[in-house]
Amino acid sequence: CLPQSGAVGRTHEATVVVGCLQGVGHGECEDAADRIGFERLQQSIEQRRGQARTRRVVHQNPIVRVHRRFHRPQTVQHRSGPAFAAAPDRPHLAAHGIRHLAVESVVGFIDDMARMNIGKEGKKFAPYLFSLFMFILFANLVGVAPLAIVPGLHTFAVTSHITVTAVLAFLSFGIVVFVGLARHGLKFFSLFVPHGAPWWLMPVIVPVEFISFLVRPFSLGLRLFVAMTAGHILLEVFGAFVVNGANAGGIGTIASVLSFVMIIGVSALELLVCVIQAYVFAMLTSLYLHDAVHLH
Repeated sequence: CLPQSGAVGRTHEATVVVGCLQGVGHGECEDAADRIGFERLQQSIEQRRGQARTRRVVHQNPIVRVHRRFHRPQTVQHRSGPAFAAAPDRPHLAAHGIRHLAVESVVGFIDDMARMNIGKEGKKFAPYLFSLFMFILFANLVGVAPLAIVPGLHTFAVTSHITVTAVLAFLSFGIVVFVGLARHGLKFFSLFVPHGAPWWLMPVIVPVEFISFLVRPFSLGLRLFVAMTAGHILLEVFGAFVVNGANAGGIGTIASVLSFVMIIGVSALELLVCVIQAYVFAMLTSLYLHDAVHLH
């Protein structure tokens, strides 16, 4: 344990510290303490112990483990939920992270809509609104997807069928009525009495409010049904123009080309309608739930 100069001395000192940490070589440690100073040796021991604790914490950190695994800086995005990391050298992991980000974005969007339209209690209705929005959106997009070019496949938008939209509408309406009666009892019927209305107008206002309340499921179902059916009818009409114009030749060929351009435009508009109709259905449902919860 004689003091040495340069890197060799520092290496020997580190070896002595490791031996002290392991509880061996006490005589050698005492000799080293006499030569390099007890305080310096104690400081070195504490420093090594701190580094050992740091290594254990770092090893237990999942984000650091992911970083060490891919050996590249990662982009971590956080949105009121679990963080996701995308590795640029692992395309399948990056795609998995993008899917998680998309789901987080939709969940956050529906959660914000429920909180704004219903209030603090909107959180409990967010799962239903999310399921409703995603089902309608997926059903609308499936009906617009050009899968018919594959032999044996044929797309059909179930939301263009009145029975499907009616079931969704009456299901939402039933939940609204159940929540209102379960929360307020018979006081729920005060929803049909507007605040501040004169008493002598009640015989007229109450029936009007009651009828408008009963019309809600019909407007929900018919709005979605009409919007999706109208787009499909337009596509069918312009498709017939394309085929008949091409068969006629001459000026019909020009009409066929123009009709094909219109099909492209209507298809793009249909994609927008698919998203808007899903959003409108979920938003109106949240507004009706607000009336059932707050009675105003």
